[in-house]
Amino acid sequence: MSLLLMSLTACSWNTVNSSKPQTRQPSPRVVTPVKPPRQQTGKIPLTHTVRSGEGFYTIARKYGLNFKKLATWNNMSTNDVIFTGMKIKLYPPKNSGSNTSSGSRSSSSTSNSTSAASLKLQWPIRGRIINKFNANDNTIKGIDIAGQVGQRIKAAASGKVVYAGSGLVGLGNVIVIKHNETYLTAYGYNEKLLLSEGDVVAQGQDVAIIGIGLNNQRMLHFEVRKNGKPVDPMGYLPK
Repeated sequence: MSLLLMSLTACSWNTVNSSKPQTRQPSPRVVTPVKPPRQQTGKIPLTHTVRSGEGFYTIARKYGLNFKKLATWNNMSTNDVIFTGMKIKLYPPKNSGSNTSSGSRSSSSTSNSTSAASLKLQWPIRGRIINKFNANDNTIKGIDIAGQVGQRIKAAASGKVVYAGSGLVGLGNVIVIKHNETYLTAYGYNEKLLLSEGDVVAQGQDVAIIGIGLNNQRMLHFEVRKNGKPVDPMGYLPK
């Protein structure tokens, strides 16, 4: 009996050992390939027309460009405010000749046909010139004209308001008027703006009320921009 019991016990042990599951090997890890960053497809156009709320960074990102270089190509700095409807060049100036097309030739001829004589400005206010334009100083982009309390600023020429707000650092409330595809005028240090973005304005129309500028003086900061680049307003105003 004892022998039979030992025999059954040994069989049971062998059966258990033989049925013991094998250790599962881990499944090979499946690595999902990371998609590369989305690349700009198609040919980049020569220019981009600025939409509301866009800046150099957002435009550069759209086309896969460096926003600092983009500002430089347009003779501007990244701190400059760009306006709705403004055309931004998407290529450096040295490449403009190698990227010719009917569109670029048309744009060039339009720019060349618009001269200082064709932009007839009137003085936005009458007053003493406090600060003159200096082409060698990037911080002086226009002229400052002394004024009186309550004095109203006039549009230097007819056009459309493309900016009305306080986004230009250090210039308070600003009105910017687009006169054609080449020229803009800007009016800063205003106490109150009388127009809104999108308004059509006639030459001599009231656009703002003069405010306080540098050294706590009541003044107007006035700029003329040609293709986005500040130029001396004295070359466009009557003597």
